[in-house]
This record gives sequence, C-alpha cells and structure tokens, in this order.
Amino acid sequence: AVLDLPNDEEAVLDLPNDEEAVLDLSDEEVAYQASLDERGLLAESSDDDLPPEPGVSSSNPTDESSGADPDDESSEIDDATVLLNTAEALPSRLLTTLHHDPSSLPDVRPCSTPAPCENRTTFDQLKFHRIFGCRNFKNAQLVASSSSNAKLLHAGERPATLGDFTTMDKPKAGKTIKKLRRYLDKVHLDVVYGDCVALGGYRYALLLVDVATRYCWIYGLTSITGSAIADALELFRADAGGLPKKFHADFDKRLIGGNALRWILRNKSKIIAAPAGRQSSNGLAERTWRTIIRMARAYITEKQLGREFWFYAVHHAALMLNQIPGRLKRRLTTPFELVHGVKPDSKTWFIFGSIGYFGVDKDGNVARATLEDQTLDGIAVGRDDASNTIVFYNPLTKQYYSPPIFKLDEDRLPVTNFPRNIKYSGGLTCGLFRNRTDPSPEPFPPGTRVTLASPADDGEVRGTVVNVPLVTTEVFTSAVNSPSTLECSAGYTIELDNGSRREVSFEELVKPPKTPSVSLDTAALEGLPYFLHPGSKVTMDHDGTFHKGYIEHSSEGFRFVVYRHPRSKTVDFAVPLPKLKQSWTTLVGDDVLIPGHGTVSTFLRPASNNGPSAKHVSAKNLLSPCPPSLIKALHPSNPDRQVWLDSYHEEKGGLEQHEVFERISKKQYLALRRQGLIPDALPSMCVLVIKKDKEGKPDRAKSRIVVLGNYEDRVYDKSKRFAPVLKYSSLRLLVSKAIGDKRVLQQGDCKNAFCQATLPDDERMAIRPPHGDPA
Repeated sequence: AVLDLPNDEEAVLDLPNDEEAVLDLSDEEVAYQASLDERGLLAESSDDDLPPEPGVSSSNPTDESSGADPDDESSEIDDATVLLNTAEALPSRLLTTLHHDPSSLPDVRPCSTPAPCENRTTFDQLKFHRIFGCRNFKNAQLVASSSSNAKLLHAGERPATLGDFTTMDKPKAGKTIKKLRRYLDKVHLDVVYGDCVALGGYRYALLLVDVATRYCWIYGLTSITGSAIADALELFRADAGGLPKKFHADFDKRLIGGNALRWILRNKSKIIAAPAGRQSSNGLAERTWRTIIRMARAYITEKQLGREFWFYAVHHAALMLNQIPGRLKRRLTTPFELVHGVKPDSKTWFIFGSIGYFGVDKDGNVARATLEDQTLDGIAVGRDDASNTIVFYNPLTKQYYSPPIFKLDEDRLPVTNFPRNIKYSGGLTCGLFRNRTDPSPEPFPPGTRVTLASPADDGEVRGTVVNVPLVTTEVFTSAVNSPSTLECSAGYTIELDNGSRREVSFEELVKPPKTPSVSLDTAALEGLPYFLHPGSKVTMDHDGTFHKGYIEHSSEGFRFVVYRHPRSKTVDFAVPLPKLKQSWTTLVGDDVLIPGHGTVSTFLRPASNNGPSAKHVSAKNLLSPCPPSLIKALHPSNPDRQVWLDSYHEEKGGLEQHEVFERISKKQYLALRRQGLIPDALPSMCVLVIKKDKEGKPDRAKSRIVVLGNYEDRVYDKSKRFAPVLKYSSLRLLVSKAIGDKRVLQQGDCKNAFCQATLPDDERMAIRPPHGDPA
C-alpha cells in the first residue's frame, strides 16, 4: 500500500533522497516483499478498492472512461471520483494490508473525542486554513471530506494571513518511498527541542513517526536522559497499542545506548541507527518535524504568542497533521483512519491559541462570592490526553484548566485579554501589513467589558461591547453619494448586565465613570504626584515583601489596598497611609512606595523585614547643595537640616555601637591629662558628602567623622602597610562560588570598616568632637 500525498506541496512523504532509507530491508522483509509481488500489490483487497491487474478489464465504469493505467500510481484522477471513493469507510481488507491484526486496532484517544459542548462541523475557508497551521492545500474540500462530518464553506478567494509568511517553501528534494510495510513494523524517532523552556517545564520532545501509516506522536521531555526517554516510550506503547518491531534513529547515544536501549531490548524490540554524520538516513522524522514546525510557527504568529508556547504548538500540530489526508490508490485517507479504522471527527478542530471562557467558582481553596464572576478566561493550548476537552492556560494564575463546558472566541488575540503577560517575540508583526489608509486598531473591540456612568447619576453600570461604529476612509466616503446613505451606528452599542442596550460615544467610554464614593477636591490631592493619586498602581514594601496594590482615598484618609486577584473587587488587606502628603517624599525615596506594578529589582531588598541589611540616609529629596561644614548643615535655617542630622547620628551612632571610643567628661579629661596618661586631645571634623547613583542622581547623604592627624606630634613607624583593595584572584573565587551555588552576586557596602581594631593598653588618645556637634 503506497500512501501518496500529492495534494500538498509540503507533503510528509516527500523524504530526502537517501538510498539507504529505501534499501534498508532485512532478509525476512525481502522474502515478504517478493511473496506479495507474486500475488499482486494488494492481493487481499477487494476489487472495488484496488485497480485490476494489467490485461483485466475494470469493473468500475469510471476507470474505463478515464483510460488511465490502473497500476500507474501517478495516473491522474478527477476530484469527483476521489470524493466518491473517500465517502465510504475504509474496507477491512485494506486494513489487513497495514495491520497484523485488524480486529485489535488502537483505541481512539480521548483527545480525539469531542466534548459535549463541541458541535461545530461547518467551517469557513479562513478558519479552516488556520486550524491546519496555514497549510496551502490545492483543494481544501478534499481535506474536509476525509473527516466524518466536516463541511467547508466557499466564500470567494481566501485572504492572506500572517501564517502564510512564517515559512518560505523550498524546492522538493528526494522521492516517495515505495515499500510495503505494516503498522508498527518500523517507526522513526528523534529528539527535538524548541527556542526556550516551554510551559510545563519541557525543554525537549520525542518525535515518533510510523513508516506505514505516517502517524506521528510527540511527547514532552524535561530532560534527555535515558530514563526520561524510556518513560516517553511507555506512553507511546499505551497510545499506539504496542511497540514496533524496529526503531530507526539517527546516531544519537541517548537513543541507541544507555537506559533507552536497555528498555527497548527488554521489551523485545530493536533499534537501528544511521551512520555517524548521516542524519538524512532518518529522513522521515526529519521531514515530519519540518512540517510540524512550519505549522507551529503559523499557530504562534497568528495569535501573537510567545516562544514559551512552542511545545503545545508542535503537539497540536502533530495532532492535526494526523488528520490531513493523502491518496491511497484511488481514494483519500488519513493517518488517523489508517491507525484507528474510523474517520476523524471535525468537532475536535479548533484554532490554536484561541481565547476560551469556562466556569470557575473557586480561587484556590477560597470560594468566590455569589455576586462575583463565576467564569474565567484562558488560552486554548491543545486537547487533553486524559479527557475529551480542551486544555486552557491562564497566564495570571499560571494554572491549567480542563473544563467540561467552555466557549471559544477564535477571533480574539490573547494579548487583548492578557496584555502584561503575553509578549510576542517573533520577527513578524501586524504593523508590516498595515496600509496607510487603514484605521488604527479598535480600542474597544466587541466583547470588551466596560464601565459606564449610570444615567440616573447614582453610580456606575457594567456592560459588554456588542457593536462598534463603522470607520470610514477617503476611498469609502468617495464611493458614497451622501452621508445619509450610511446605515450604521455613530457610536458603540453596549449590552448592559441587566439585559438592556445603550448607545454611547467614544468619549463616554474613555471618560472615567462617576462613583458614589466621597468626591475628592483639589485640596486633598494638592502636593501629591500623579502616580500617587487614587486608583494608581503602586508597589509597597510591607511586612518584608513587596506587594502590588492601589492607592485609595476615603473620609478616613489615604490607604494602600491589595485585592485578592487582579480582576477581583475583594480587598485582601489594606495599609493606612497617614500624612501621605507630608511623607510621600520619604516613602518614595526609601523605596517603600514604588510607582507601577513592574518587576522589582533583585538588588532591592525589602527594608521592612528583620534580616540584616545596610541602611543609609537618602539624599533623593534634598533641596539644597551639600553644605561646607557641620555647623551650616545643622543650622535652623537650612531646609535639609533633618536629613544631615540623621546622617550625622548614623555615623556617630555606628562608631559608638562598635565601641570605637569611650565618652568622657571634660573633668575626667583634665584629670587624665594632669596624670600624664593621655596626650593633648586632637581636633576632629565632620566631612559631608552627597553620594550619587549610577545615573548621577543624589542617592545618599553621608557624614564621616575624621581626626586631624596633622596635629599629632608622635611618630608611628610600621614595617608593613596594606591597601584595602580586593585582589582579582579573590574576586574570581567569589564569582565562581556564586555561580556554582546558583546565587545572585550583589555588591555591598560595609560601613565603619576600618574601626574594628583594638589599641594596646598602653596607648590612649583623646579626640575632641567636631565643631557643631549637637551632642
């Protein structure tokens, strides 16, 4: 039986021209081939399914009228004859030529069974094109006829899509395999990988392709160890209904050695490998993977998804590739029908990456309130292998859902529902195909949830956009005689939650609705920056963790609130912000309040935890330049007096904490001086400096108390001197240690680093406080 697929330029059977792949026959296979040649290619098949032998008149009037050579597989056949032959089920005698035991065919997997809520069997050309990964079939009607119930609607020429340009076709190379094999006689396998770690933690995948039926399987791998590959082969045995007589792989030690080889031999199978450097000998797996990755690129580009969806894209592409038909003699059949004996059900077809809505009544272990939404949205990433439903992934909760009932919105892009979680990382964007006269993207497409002011001015109402105004261009308006001929709405149609409909303008949608809360006057917001106004997104350092929440204002004042989840109105906890107008500069300067919900830098540690961390006085809110002396810095007329006072206490308190000096009174000093136990006291001074960050902005107000050693009359002589500089060998040691332990290397500052030494008992020194010391 020759499975020939001429209806698609990217047919799976077009293998690289490799003589070894064609001539790789064992002695038993050669004898089996010779016996079949003597009896005819398909001797056990019925006459109505196979063309007659040369010299025998055909009983099919279609064959007589065509005049084509029945044994010539390249003979042309019209589409009407193919559709007529394909409408019937695959005869059991034809299955006998492909299966060793046609009575025990592999069961149809749950992922190929439609859910009760899936009843679509009619497809338009554009959706049909996207469902099959933007494959360019010569006759799409032939593909639809290979299923059990699919109907394709023709509405003129199909428009071009982004998926049509993700992969450019190359000229064909190679020839079609002409050998007769049975199901699971020989299976090609290979390990594939994507651009990054996929959702679910998959780094690699195991691809298997049956030579006789071209049925393919893909299983995710978190690693490429022998035990991981053996686990994937266990799943393959359960799905395929058994193990093949022979595996064919490239020269990969992970597949032809170790635990994987021992598992294959233990299960009474064997594996052959292509010679080293001859990966083309595994051409069936290589060619199938090229087709799968082409479809996966189209899926990801059409829905503007990130590269982390690559595994689910290739897994769904393999599932749909099994349902693409090819020509078997004078009829069409699919790999799915050749393996399972039944036609695929078109109710299971959907566009990968579509937005789906399904019921959810709990957030973790917490049940939702009665008035809260009992549904959740997600991205359709494939069919569930354990049940007859679709798997949805929600980027906000980072969880997978397999609901029994759902509803798909195949025309909506995932980025519209998850704008902060979906980032398209491909090189093809919609902007490249936008004409200058095309309007900008619709800001409120149908299905968008909006909030409007109540007509009675007593609060707000919620609704859904069901119709958008018609946007006209110069070309369109020139073809219209008068504006009165346009039978269209000038505004948006909103269906409110109470069932009524309302026409609103664009200005009403973008205008913030009036709320029944306490109105804010300009005096309440005076002095606050825009990013701290009520409703602004703010990240706050609270209880040792950075929390993402919002600023709210009520009769009791400002507060920071955190909701249960981004779409909930239930407050998880709130933190009062008394005197926010007076203290916001300090809170922002100390990184207690961070504008926005962006990612907090890993170098920024929460200051509210009890762990050891260095603290310094912030200089971000200084109003004057650095003063020249401590006296001027602490003068009452200086607007930054409190900042420099805190900086001085930080320095002096650190010295006292490390017991660098002992405070004595003037009376004690004079007594020690008369006894000759200490020399004259040396003066000191306070040096004030404003440290700057990497961007050159003020960061730290630093004070340093130094002793004026130029007034010292004693001479000190040391034989060795050391410079406090880190050696490069020590730096390399720290870096390698951090990388080996998978730690983040951070830069730290040790205050009072050179005040740890202890003076001998016979040496004493008296230091006068700096001028301006507030004591």
